[in-house]
Amino acid sequence: MKKDAPVKKEPTRHAKIMRGIVTPIFGLLAVACIVLGVLNQTIWKPNPSISASAPVENTQYLLIDQGVADLVDSTVTVTATSASATANDGVCMALTTSKDAAGWLAGQSYERITGLSSWTELSHSMQEAQGEAKTSDADVAFKDSDMWSQVSCDAGRASLNLKEATDTSVILVDFGQKISDGTIDLHWTRHNIPNFALPWYFGGGLCAILAVLCASVFAMDMSARRKRISARAEKARAERHERRKEEPKISEALAGSLAALKPRGKSKKRGAARHGRHSGSAGATGRVQAGESTPTIVDPHSRNMLAERTSAAGADTGAGLGTGDAVNANETETSAQNTQDTAATSVISPEELQSYFARFAQEVGVDDSAQTAADSADDSANNSTTSSDASSGTSSDTDGKEND
Repeated sequence: MKKDAPVKKEPTRHAKIMRGIVTPIFGLLAVACIVLGVLNQTIWKPNPSISASAPVENTQYLLIDQGVADLVDSTVTVTATSASATANDGVCMALTTSKDAAGWLAGQSYERITGLSSWTELSHSMQEAQGEAKTSDADVAFKDSDMWSQVSCDAGRASLNLKEATDTSVILVDFGQKISDGTIDLHWTRHNIPNFALPWYFGGGLCAILAVLCASVFAMDMSARRKRISARAEKARAERHERRKEEPKISEALAGSLAALKPRGKSKKRGAARHGRHSGSAGATGRVQAGESTPTIVDPHSRNMLAERTSAAGADTGAGLGTGDAVNANETETSAQNTQDTAATSVISPEELQSYFARFAQEVGVDDSAQTAADSADDSANNSTTSSDASSGTSSDTDGKEND
């Protein structure tokens, strides 16, 4: 049996529209934007050199207003020409301020350059200066005046090259006489050329992205897309829930921190260590009684003092039974046990007990209360020594009577 071939699902009407109509439109727009961007970067690229001129007629003076010299760029070349002004120093041009120019042009008519009417023409108008013209034999020539910051004179042509023109720069031109064939020309070299190709490239890239989206995501069935989005959201929610389970709760973390900061009790440990040290001192006393000349320090944790004392008591009891009769065995055992306990406590002198408590205070780190305990222990030791001496005397008298 042959397996049935998988049935191909036909695209919906929405998918046909998005892939067959909308996608090609965005593709064409993207191509058009890129073509226009290339043209603006090559053929339609703005010219870095701008030249604008204006005619000069029936006037001797010409004034270029503030803000015209740096209208396009700060680097500008100003040229004034006149075919009729052929005498030596016939045309003079000066860089000055508006106040000095107004003082020189008092009562004179002049042509005024106000700006750009187009990329190749300067806007100009005729102007009449205020005040009265005064002439005398003592007048200073135009080129010799100290009112100018920069001046240039030549026969039939004058020129100024400004590298850093400002919005306060004023240029005054003197043609020497009234002329009708003069020309003024401003030439700028632009350093910052506007880039008109970049917006077209941006638009082309945006249209290309939209074309891809229309052919893929936007052409999908809305229900299927919603299912995919919901499945992804559910998966992300489950992952967040698992991470939250693994993280410790705030209450648990706070409880752990408080438990770590809570001080630990030391009373029980110190009591246990004190009892251990006392057992060790008893063992050491027993060894001194057995015949050692100097006391030795014994670690109570490494030896079982109770077992040693029990074995010693058993040995003494066995020896008493071998030499005595069976009737007095219990009395002999009791007497030997009392004698051993009394001897174990009677050989501890107050100085040795004081030295023991001093070492114990250094090792365990107890406070001044240990000294008070040591003093009370000295008193109890003295009392026990006295009682043991009395019991020893009594037991010796009883043994003497029994032997008799």
